[in-house]
Amino acid sequence: MAHDDRPEQPDLPELLGLLAYELSRELTALLPARSTDLVNKLALALTRSAAARIGGHRMPVAPSVPASELADADAGYAALADVWFKLLERDMNMPQQWVRVAVLRLLDTARVVVGGQYVPKGVICQRRERDEALWDEFRGNYRETGIAHGISAERVRQVIGARLRAERAARQGRLFDDDC
Repeated sequence: MAHDDRPEQPDLPELLGLLAYELSRELTALLPARSTDLVNKLALALTRSAAARIGGHRMPVAPSVPASELADADAGYAALADVWFKLLERDMNMPQQWVRVAVLRLLDTARVVVGGQYVPKGVICQRRERDEALWDEFRGNYRETGIAHGISAERVRQVIGARLRAERAARQGRLFDDDC
């Protein structure tokens, strides 16, 4: 896959970005007739589900375990296999047996990419997305915006205030240098 075909990786931590790229390559091999855009979106969905399901854990390498037994050998890989099977079954109109084979190949790819490493949850990225949504939806009522996003009005004030300060600094620049 050429660099131009890499899936867009909106603010993913480096390891998850690499996982998305490798899953996209594997899916392209499994689904040669599917569009690159569809494959990339599916790879990102698989990566996000991996971060949500196994984020915060160190995944074992288990090089001697065949991919067909990987889900039985480790609870993290079992959870990943279950989530990915449901996702692929829903999004791909393929027989279950084919989906099982695809999940095994994708698990093997995940083992190579994340095996032995801590898998980030992507919480910072989720907060950044939430903060962007707060900024876009904010209409002057901190309480209502907070309720809509499940956070306190004080936290909404902090997020909006930081964004206002950043935008003001970008527009106005600094009057004096700190060097003086």
